[in-house]
Amino acid sequence: MGDFLLEVRSQEIPATQLKPLIRSVTVRLFEELTSRGVPFEAMSTVATLRRIGVSVRGLAEGEPEREKLSLGPAVAEAFDDDGQPTPAVETFAEQVGVEVEGLEARPTERGEVLARVDIEPGRSMAEALQSLVPRLLKESAAKLDKVGSDVWPRPITGILALLDGDVVPFDFGGGTSGRESVGHPIFSPDSFEVEDWPHYRRQLDERGVVAGLEARRVILEERVAARAAALGGESAGAIAQLGRWAASCEIPGVVDGDLPPEAMALPFELLRTVLAERQEAAAVTRGGDVLPFFVAVMDRPDGAGEAAREGRRRAIAGDVLDAVFDYERDRQVPLVERARRLEQLTFHHRLGTYAEKSERLRELVALACDDLGWHETTAHALEAASLAKADLTTSAVGSFPALHGVIGGVMARSEGYVEPVWQAIYDQTLPTPGGAELPRGRAGQVLAVADRLGTLVGLFGLDGDAVDPEGRTQRGDPRGLRPLAAGLLRLIIDGGMHLDLDLLAARAVLLYGEHLDFDAESILRRLQSFLDRRLDHVLGAAGFGADEIEAAKAAGTRDLPDLVRRLEGLRELRGTAELRQLVSTARRLARMVDEAPEGEIDPELLVGGAESELFDALADATPRVDAATAEGRYAEALRALARLLPALDRFFIEVLVMDEDDAKRVHRLALLQTARRLGGRVARLAALEPDAHVTTDLEAAALHASRIPPWLASRSSKTD
Repeated sequence: MGDFLLEVRSQEIPATQLKPLIRSVTVRLFEELTSRGVPFEAMSTVATLRRIGVSVRGLAEGEPEREKLSLGPAVAEAFDDDGQPTPAVETFAEQVGVEVEGLEARPTERGEVLARVDIEPGRSMAEALQSLVPRLLKESAAKLDKVGSDVWPRPITGILALLDGDVVPFDFGGGTSGRESVGHPIFSPDSFEVEDWPHYRRQLDERGVVAGLEARRVILEERVAARAAALGGESAGAIAQLGRWAASCEIPGVVDGDLPPEAMALPFELLRTVLAERQEAAAVTRGGDVLPFFVAVMDRPDGAGEAAREGRRRAIAGDVLDAVFDYERDRQVPLVERARRLEQLTFHHRLGTYAEKSERLRELVALACDDLGWHETTAHALEAASLAKADLTTSAVGSFPALHGVIGGVMARSEGYVEPVWQAIYDQTLPTPGGAELPRGRAGQVLAVADRLGTLVGLFGLDGDAVDPEGRTQRGDPRGLRPLAAGLLRLIIDGGMHLDLDLLAARAVLLYGEHLDFDAESILRRLQSFLDRRLDHVLGAAGFGADEIEAAKAAGTRDLPDLVRRLEGLRELRGTAELRQLVSTARRLARMVDEAPEGEIDPELLVGGAESELFDALADATPRVDAATAEGRYAEALRALARLLPALDRFFIEVLVMDEDDAKRVHRLALLQTARRLGGRVARLAALEPDAHVTTDLEAAALHASRIPPWLASRSSKTD
């Protein structure tokens, strides 16, 4: 068993790229080794702004022999009734250069297929890594922005690659692998030779370099909190930034200092952002008040000297004073005037200006409030919609786009707008991806919904500029359609908004007029398909199973909070005997009545016994189910449905449904159709997977067994 150590050093990698890069390198190396059948005992990573590395310990000496499969026709279709190979099989055997008898049966996602199996000899571990690592590194960085290098985010300054102490030779990105590494470029720039992973870590530790990204984050969290506490408060917003700050250093150090007095004139949201984004620093607060101090992260040891502290203080003071100047200038122009300037600001080169977007937003907000019955909210929501995009003309948002909405809300508050209005403006970008916070108040919720939906409709209406008919783009999701959709759906679901989304989307299409390339029907169909898929993702992330989602959606509701209540009802009874029996019965009903024409129950044809019992049970259960579903009590509705089970069981046993008498047959099928429709008012129960049920393909295997030649059956995976 051997140990492999890889380190790639470069100029400073941006903090936003470091974590994706080391994750990609690690995952790809893991996948490459496991796909080759190469066992190993442990894997560790190194990630700083100037180096990424991976250590793999307990590696096998080399690759094992590997099977190479050439897949052919399905086994079930490969032989005729006499067990003779079909022409398709003979053609495949000829293409891969073997007789038909030389093929083997192998399982795949599409079932068992015939395959040609070849054995490839394994290479030594050194040979495998020599060819594997350069390709793996290039692929890992392929999607990242690069400056000064064709294959790596930043120009490479050195490569360390050792297998059991011996160099694994290869060239990559202008560098050649060797056995040397270096410490910090200022505090320990001299190179040193590496023996193995433990020696490498000791050498870095002696130079103060903390190799692990998470380890630096933990150290910074402790030191930032301790330094803020020593100043009499706590760091504001530092926790959310620590991951990025940890990626911007090798030696996790902390320094504090005084803020300039002018900083107290900034809104806290802007001060916090200036410090975090420009200087990797946090303000210090106590009881909601901002203290005149900062705590900053630096790439050098704590206590590096008064000169370092004073240099950081001056840099922070300069950025803060710039922000104060810009913000005071922004405040001189009221939001109403800024809203008029939106005519000069392009929302999208095909969809018009932000002034046009704001007007569409007002229309959608008014329609949404009317549809929801939130009439007392309309005036506030319309005022907020008129001003929502005004802060895009400010210097503050120009410098920090993430503060869009927040700056507008702060300015609206200072200008004296009522709370529902300024809060709606402030919260318009909520929820953020991964965040749980929703806009405060109804005006904010309806504004956020209308804004997202209007943008989605516009992008889906453009030919070749945004998305294809399935909601995809050629380069992933560059316009952020998925988070837009997820935010929209979460707003409606978590906000309990009983909104006709289709109606609102149709209105949005009309408001765009000639801006759009597709007709309304095409846009709405594609958008609905896209939102349905994103809804599955949102609900799945909330913990609901795919079968539960399918069953609840099949009830046909377009009311998303109601859909969630149906899912919660199914989940409440999941695993109970009641639901298992309901699912089993629903599947039996589906098989019996799916293809049957609709009929009507004829009370005069009731002959007593099981028929009358089912008729009476339906009469008893129907109002109970209707009352429960009308109030969204779907678990109770399911329990009411379960009252039908004894009558249905008896009916199945005692009654000949497919009677030769047409009238009796139609009447009896109508009884079962009524029972099925009643269940469908809650969900399509037949779509649920039975609990604790294991599905196999033994029946299918038995069906084809007589058609599979003995020589193939002996090689089939099903024989076990």
